Amino acid sequence: MQRIPQALDRSAPIRIGAANLLQEAILSGQVKPGQEIPQLPLAKRLGLSQSSVREALQELEYRGVIRKRGRNWIVTELSEGELAGLYEVRALLEPYACRLAAMLWTDAGSAQLEECMRRMRRAAARRNYRDHWNADIEFHQTIWRVQPNRSLERQLNLVCMPIFAHGVLQHATIPASSYQRSLGWHALILDLLRQRDAVRVEQAVRRIVRGFHRLNLKDFGHTARAS
Repeated sequence: MQRIPQALDRSAPIRIGAANLLQEAILSGQVKPGQEIPQLPLAKRLGLSQSSVREALQELEYRGVIRKRGRNWIVTELSEGELAGLYEVRALLEPYACRLAAMLWTDAGSAQLEECMRRMRRAAARRNYRDHWNADIEFHQTIWRVQPNRSLERQLNLVCMPIFAHGVLQHATIPASSYQRSLGWHALILDLLRQRDAVRVEQAVRRIVRGFHRLNLKDFGHTARAS
């Protein structure tokens, strides 16, 4: 934890500024998956109260970057079984959410997703996986906000954020072909939402989620062979 910088963005709420600072340290590899984050030393290092740090850690848990293990916080590290379980739930929830969103879809929603796609393409051109990851999350969360069921939106964040975090914590970058595959899948979702085709977007998202799950399983295979 000594390597976490102390400069805190005071323009944002304290919990957000502290969460962003710690997230940057995690995503840049200064704090590793599975590593414990001690609350008291972190509070002293940042010059914050323990309650402020606790709120920041809860924010990071919501983002999927860290998780509770007993009474401690650790950087997200999912086993193959845990990841498979999350994908199983995601494959049930997210296609339905996209179906509901399609029924209420507007041009404003399309414009938001188009901006996410532009950011994803720029990140892919630079092979910047973290920027691609941020735009990818915003793409999905935009859709979840359009559909009318707030309980469903909350569950999708709880299920999907650890999946997204797992990906960026495992990879500094991904092959060019993976960027292109991701862009193609997201373009298909956007096109079907524009058409307000609730049935086809539900079917497509189910296939896409399963496709991402297969790619993640391959990643576990490569990691096992490399270790």
